[in-house]
Amino acid sequence: MNKTLLVITVSLFCFFEKAASQDLHIYYDVETSLVKYVYDGEEIKRPKIKKDGNIFLHVQNYNNYLYSLEVESNDQLLQIPSGSGLGFLPLPEGTGGNLISGGRNFSSGAGDGYINIVSGGNKGRDVGENDEEEGMGFVVPEEYEETASEGAQSEEFQALYAEYESILNDMVLKEGEFTKIQNEVSGIEKNREFRNIGLSEIQKIKWNPEFSPNQVKRMSNQFLYKILEIKDTSQLTLDNVIQKGDDRKQLEKQLNQLEKSREDYEINVNNLNDFSERLKGLQMNFEEFYLMQSHVGEIYQKALGVQESIKSQKETIDQMYQSFGKTELQKMTSLWYEYEALKSNDFSYTYRTEATGDRTVLGIKFSAKDSLGRELPINKKQLAPIRVPVYGGMKINVSVGISFASFFDQPQSYFLRDTVILSEDVDAFIPVITSFFHFYPQSAGNVSIGGNFGIGFPLSNSDGGQSLSFFLGPSFVIGKGQRIVLSTGIKGGRVEQLSQGLKTGDVLPPFSSIPTKNVYKLGYFLGISFNLGGG
Repeated sequence: MNKTLLVITVSLFCFFEKAASQDLHIYYDVETSLVKYVYDGEEIKRPKIKKDGNIFLHVQNYNNYLYSLEVESNDQLLQIPSGSGLGFLPLPEGTGGNLISGGRNFSSGAGDGYINIVSGGNKGRDVGENDEEEGMGFVVPEEYEETASEGAQSEEFQALYAEYESILNDMVLKEGEFTKIQNEVSGIEKNREFRNIGLSEIQKIKWNPEFSPNQVKRMSNQFLYKILEIKDTSQLTLDNVIQKGDDRKQLEKQLNQLEKSREDYEINVNNLNDFSERLKGLQMNFEEFYLMQSHVGEIYQKALGVQESIKSQKETIDQMYQSFGKTELQKMTSLWYEYEALKSNDFSYTYRTEATGDRTVLGIKFSAKDSLGRELPINKKQLAPIRVPVYGGMKINVSVGISFASFFDQPQSYFLRDTVILSEDVDAFIPVITSFFHFYPQSAGNVSIGGNFGIGFPLSNSDGGQSLSFFLGPSFVIGKGQRIVLSTGIKGGRVEQLSQGLKTGDVLPPFSSIPTKNVYKLGYFLGISFNLGGG
């Protein structure tokens, strides 16, 4: 039995921890305020970490544009109290504008009052794809239908009106080209305006406390994808960004097209003026002449207005071309930087620390900051601390308490009767005031198993039992700060025995005393104690 207890005790002394340390990952979601613990690849409900292991704190979904984050780590040694002995926005519809001063458009009105004596037509038609195929006809005023048909008997009159119709149709086509150029230039101007407001609007989004990180990223990307014309992100290089921002080639193209169409339109206006002069040489009654001449004069005046609009648009394109420079390139490169920064921003923060005490406490504090990244003295927020118990590592504590000990062989008390040595059993167990040294690896839970070595003073009426006793064995440490320790194992102490080879039943000479001696014997014990202090 003695050998068995000795083997158990030695085995407890040789208790070692696992060699490989395991990491604890803590995930804190700012948006939902949820905390998740992952230890050694598995999610756990309560955090724990092995001594000298790594703790990774991952703060997720927090707006790092709006707030700065500070993490404090405090490795605590639990104080063991003295015993008693007994915690791009979508653009609004219709943005852009008419580049033609005064709000004028490219319409001479030729399509509004044209007189088609040959084929007829509709009033007020817009220029469309089918106009070129069907031709722009003249609308015949009701009061002129009969007289026109009478005056159309001569071949000269018919030929003149066919020429008039051709001039007007060509003018309508050119006005359609002017409108197309105007729309394309308006698109370029709108893109420039969008670049001007793009960065400022993105900054408003990033520093809006009402937007979650997902909203910040989604809304900012709408601006960036629109401005940078992002389709294939792998081809978004600096050269491509600069090329997208350089609209001079497109403006030059529109300017050349405008100049060519202007020259053709000027020929049409001159032809219209010549037609008006030749109209005076025809043999027509007054009513016919007046209606026709009035119509030609009205178209001519509107055409002059179109020419003024062309001139205004040319000046606008020239100004836009000349205004392009370093500023526009800087806007595009700044937007590219913003895109790359936003793409790599996962709105999270990772903090690593090593567990060295009995408990690691992580504190998270948010502070508002301005657009330059400087912390503001207001709007600070301190979260509830995250406490992580640390296990492993050898601990040594001292405790004091009481033990109940007994020897393997029942101790005897000796006396003489008629010179014969007799004996009787003494107490089956002895209470001992004991002071223990405990050494154990700290467990993750509230119960740790280790070893003990103790020295005790027996409470006995026997003179032989007053010597010191020694204890060795396993201990069960319950709790971490307020600790109760249950100990058991082998006890060594002195007991009284017969000396000089005598034994019970031997006879001594009269008036002799019983020769005894105190020798150390082994026994066992069970003790309960409280911590006095620790290391």
